[in-house]
Amino acid sequence: MDKKEYCYYCFEVVAATLEHRKVRDKWNAKSWTRSIPLFVKFASGKGHDKQLRGCIGTFRARPLVTNLTYFSKQAAFCDERFRPISLGELALLECQIDLLVDFEPIDDPLDWEVGIHGVSIKFTANGIRYSSTYLPSVAAEQRWDQEETLESLIHKAGYYGSIRSLQITATRYKSLEIGCTYEEYLHNLELLG
Repeated sequence: MDKKEYCYYCFEVVAATLEHRKVRDKWNAKSWTRSIPLFVKFASGKGHDKQLRGCIGTFRARPLVTNLTYFSKQAAFCDERFRPISLGELALLECQIDLLVDFEPIDDPLDWEVGIHGVSIKFTANGIRYSSTYLPSVAAEQRWDQEETLESLIHKAGYYGSIRSLQITATRYKSLEIGCTYEEYLHNLELLG
C-alpha cells in the first residue's frame, strides 16, 4: 500500500466536509486499524513561500483511520491560529502527515538532534501545568538550535516567566513524514474511478 493514501484520505475528508457529502472510501480506510499517534498539517504555496494553514494532532495512539478522520478536520477547520480552509483554496494545498514513532523520555531537554527528533516538554510553574511540542521538521525549518527551540517551546506553552528554575520533563520522538498535493489527490481519485 502507498502511504500517500493516508494524505489522499485526509483531502477526501476535508473536501467531503466542505461539499456537505459523505466521505468516499476509495482507499479502504476502514481497514487502517493500526494505532499510532500523528499530526495532520495543511500548507499552501511552494518552496520558501509555503504557509502553514493548519496543524493539529495527538500523542494518543488510536486507530489510524480514527485519527486521520478527526485530525484532518481539526487541522483544516479548527486550528485557532488560522481561518478555516475554504473550498476555493483546496487546489492550492499540500497535506502532510507525521506518524510519530520512537518516543524516548530524556533527562536533558537539549538531548535531541535538530531535523531528526521532535521534542515534547511538560513543566509546572506557579501551580499551573504547561506543555508543548514541535515536530521534527520545525526546528530545522526555523533554523533553531536546541536552546532556541526549548525557549520557543516554553513560550508556545504559554509561559513567559523566568526559565532558569523550571523542572522540565522532555520526550524526544521521530516522525515518518508523508505528503501529497491536492492535485495528486485528484489524480489518484481519477485513477481509482
